[in-house]
Amino acid sequence: MQQYLRPSSFLRRLSTRSVTSSPPVDPPLRRIPGFAYTVEHAYGDVDVDLANLPSVVLIHGGPGSHADFRYISGEFAALRSQIPVPSLIRVDLRGYGSSLPMLETPSAANLAKALLDGLEATEGDGPYVLVGHSLGAHVALEAARQRPEVVAGLGFVAPVCLSHHYGVRPFFVNRFAGKYSTHALLGPLIRAAIDFFYTQFGFPASIRLEEKVYTHRRVAELDWDAARSIAETNDKPWFLAYPRDDHLIEPTIYEEMADVLGTSRGEGQVVVFDKGGHNIQKSQSYAIVQSLLEFYDLHWRK
Repeated sequence: MQQYLRPSSFLRRLSTRSVTSSPPVDPPLRRIPGFAYTVEHAYGDVDVDLANLPSVVLIHGGPGSHADFRYISGEFAALRSQIPVPSLIRVDLRGYGSSLPMLETPSAANLAKALLDGLEATEGDGPYVLVGHSLGAHVALEAARQRPEVVAGLGFVAPVCLSHHYGVRPFFVNRFAGKYSTHALLGPLIRAAIDFFYTQFGFPASIRLEEKVYTHRRVAELDWDAARSIAETNDKPWFLAYPRDDHLIEPTIYEEMADVLGTSRGEGQVVVFDKGGHNIQKSQSYAIVQSLLEFYDLHWRK
């Protein structure tokens, strides 16, 4: 099912089942101090000139790591000769995975700066299409604000959006928990509550408590007004994919983000899934990659 809306061009695809067609791929992890990432170079047919085309950077949520996109890498690998992308880059945001140490203040602004610094030191100054999953969406928006000349486009996959969603409400409670998670007296009780919270929401028990607490500190630093302002003034091509059955973020929150982006100057595409859950980068990897490639072809291979 396809539906086109204005003022931006929205492409809606409704899928009723989870689709992952290729096995996951895990390239070797590369490291410099404070930044770890994987990169797969030279996608596309040998006859395609990849010069000046943007690379795709995949930004995880929280808790998370570059491994959250291993199924996306698998789909890219299966379609290698058809993909006109110079490289696919998967990152560990600062404080996650092998990108240590943790930031004292893990705000989207600070995480975006660390990401941009890491990309510049390893892969150059772009251009890049930044694709953020969940909390990674705010990092992508902030990176576009900080370095607009480096960011060619934006992608959002089951993103934390522009208003408080179910998973962070009541927000004042979650902000308090994040802010005081390291408090000498309150800290132990809050950390136990955070551990219980992530277990209740289905995060793997194998995730370290320190990473859960760091993520909650990150939630406490969310600047909803800043994210909304960046989205409203966006002038870059954008891509939004979300499920209707997300247990963390309700459809109305996603629809609001689509509406806000749709009134910006950037041309957009929306892909909606009936099923897939919050981690559609895993459960709907094939459809997401296919739609992302259509988006890429539309804006950078004219």
